[in-house]
Amino acid sequence: MRILLITTHLNIGGISTYTVNLAKALKNKGHEVYVASSGGMLVPDLRHAGISHVYVDIFTKTELSPKVFKAIFEISKIVKTLGVDVVHSQTRIAQAAGFFVSKLCNIPLVTTCHGFFHKNIGRTVLPSWGDRVIAISDAVKENLINYFGVDKDRISMIYNGVDVDRFLKDFS
Repeated sequence: MRILLITTHLNIGGISTYTVNLAKALKNKGHEVYVASSGGMLVPDLRHAGISHVYVDIFTKTELSPKVFKAIFEISKIVKTLGVDVVHSQTRIAQAAGFFVSKLCNIPLVTTCHGFFHKNIGRTVLPSWGDRVIAISDAVKENLINYFGVDKDRISMIYNGVDVDRFLKDFS
């Protein structure tokens, strides 16, 4: 399966680390994985693992930014060119873009909700939840159901994994 992960950036932080680890794990399972973002310090980690990074200027603070609308068309071209089967968005901004990409390209969207969201104009106008939604905790799942009306049957609860190899030392 060809999978495109979308996130706003790949600088050091929780969502970026999650995205890189997920990309590596999916590749190890035999999938063809691509990551689209505004770049960052973790891009070399992807490339070292043989995962393609595609630069898309999507780093912004609001779902209503012109950058998001421009990114929708750029990412749609990438999806069509690479023959992507599914898009998986990681941040609210990436979810908004991924939602429209999935509609324009007629492919499924998975979104991961990494924390709590409060309603604002952008999230009201562009709810942008995927066909499947991953919540990283029970509390996040309840937030999605109670504040945004996401159908509980669309939500899977998956705790963040840890790459234990980072912590193992060679004692031989």
